[in-house]
Amino acid sequence: MPMVSLKLMAGAARSTVVASARTTAAEIAARWCARKVRGEDRERPYRVESWVVGARACSSNASSAMDALLAQLVEQTQLMRAEAAARDVALREEAAAALDAALRAEAAARDVALREEAAAALDAALRAEAAARDVALRAEMAVLRAEMAALRREGRLEESPSYATVGDEALVALTASGRISAAAEPAEDAAGAAELAPIATPAELAHLCACASEREFVAAITPLMRGARGLDGAGAAADPCARVLVNSERVAWLDALHKALPAKQLKRPDLFATWAPFWSGHADAARGAVGRLAHRALQLDGCVCEFYEAKHGDGELTAADFGQLVDYHSRVRGRVRGMLFNARFFWLYESHTQIPVALIKGELGARGSRAALRAFFDAAPEPPLVPLLRHLCRELRVAPRHVTAAGAERTSAFLGAGGSARVFCVAAEGGAPAPLALKVSEKLSRAELEYEFSTLQRAAGAGAPVVPVVPDSLVVYVDDRGTHRGGGFLLRDVCARAVLETPSRCAAAFAALRALHAAGFAHGDARLPNLVVRGCGAGAELLWIDLREADEGELTAAQHADARALAASALGVAQDDALPARVEAVLDSVPAGGEAAYDALAAAVWKAFAA
Repeated sequence: MPMVSLKLMAGAARSTVVASARTTAAEIAARWCARKVRGEDRERPYRVESWVVGARACSSNASSAMDALLAQLVEQTQLMRAEAAARDVALREEAAAALDAALRAEAAARDVALREEAAAALDAALRAEAAARDVALRAEMAVLRAEMAALRREGRLEESPSYATVGDEALVALTASGRISAAAEPAEDAAGAAELAPIATPAELAHLCACASEREFVAAITPLMRGARGLDGAGAAADPCARVLVNSERVAWLDALHKALPAKQLKRPDLFATWAPFWSGHADAARGAVGRLAHRALQLDGCVCEFYEAKHGDGELTAADFGQLVDYHSRVRGRVRGMLFNARFFWLYESHTQIPVALIKGELGARGSRAALRAFFDAAPEPPLVPLLRHLCRELRVAPRHVTAAGAERTSAFLGAGGSARVFCVAAEGGAPAPLALKVSEKLSRAELEYEFSTLQRAAGAGAPVVPVVPDSLVVYVDDRGTHRGGGFLLRDVCARAVLETPSRCAAAFAALRALHAAGFAHGDARLPNLVVRGCGAGAELLWIDLREADEGELTAAQHADARALAASALGVAQDDALPARVEAVLDSVPAGGEAAYDALAAAVWKAFAA
């Protein structure tokens, strides 16, 4: 209620009380005068006094009574006035409190709106500035690349640029864009050892400088890097996708993006960081994890997040040293962070789609260098496969398990990669020791995952040679914004890729296809990557996976297409390429010709393969 209305109401109440008292007194006086005129009070003489304007009293007794009554009325009026005043004060205070609360709420809402508006404006400005810088930097890099290409055409530069050339190009671009800076020093009031600690103490620096070789230097600095990076904490055990620092100085694995290179052209970063399910190798007492990224597909997925390049000695780092790190970055998509270092100095380098973004220079022994290192690398986002795999493991209560690959000394949790999915070896928490296979896909929709899962269930139930799924293991991942980010499910058996290295194994592959068709199914993508082997030796069994493309339309035509796809895959030719004439002739009788037609097709394929 508005404050003015409350005041009017209080004033009206007081006026009503006073008017009522005056009216009552006037009525009493009028009655006594009327009785006097009628002669009703002749036996009682009264002294007439004027006590109300225009009215005459008739007796002293009446005067006393009226005085008492008037005094009582006055007292009551005063009491009512006091009560009305108290109510007025209370109403004023209540109205003031309500008004104050409303004003505070309005001010808070305005403050929030202004803050949000300012934040949005700042974010838009920063994004616009970053976009403008990226455009300018890309243009500069394009000019530099064009100049380098022209020089190579003229024969003034080598066809494959040296590390020094690559490093110089990156440094020129970073200098032109003003993106080279010194590592930030901790604030004067910074508290806590974590904020002030260096990467290496004076004693540790002396030990690093005394190393006789780069290999010895890498082994000595690895635990320091692991500690500074925060990769040796107890919390890593609870995370199925914890980061791990891997030594690969003697293992060639880093491939090119555009195509797979020969083994002799692969690169060997001294150290790299990835996530526990993605590396392959062995544990070394001195160097920790030693090995490589498990598969090129994981490199294309951005599952190597950090590179570390070490240089022996304590002198100034050079453009040639830097060029080696830049080359590593060019082989990974998206944002990549890395560190170039020796026994004294370090450079922290960030790139985005091969474009230099930032370079931070510092010293291993400087105060706060440990915190600067961790802050730099912790700012990098995880690739989509990591949160998806972490979510599936926690929902299904499984954990990645490293197993030894057949015929290999290294272990890995990674089992294989297809066009749309990755497969990992996992084990149930506190359950049976038998490992399971977890199929993970960030590309497939919920409907596609559900279709493949149900098709595998039905095929296994019909006796078809497929890897059976674990019931009720299909899980999809929806992020906090309600966006579908992929999903996966468990397969009951851990299998290996099938290799058709003998006539009998080739015949077994086509027999597995015939058995799938006999159960009333068509695969839809019956290539060798979708054929796996369970067990070994005489008990080995070929099984199909990835029935996502299974055709439920014209079954005969779909089964004929399956046979052609398997023949082409076994011969190593494209699906649309022409097959050898003998293979084409036998293929015409599949599937109508039954078991004999599949056997004849297998024999024809092997003969063409061996020719």
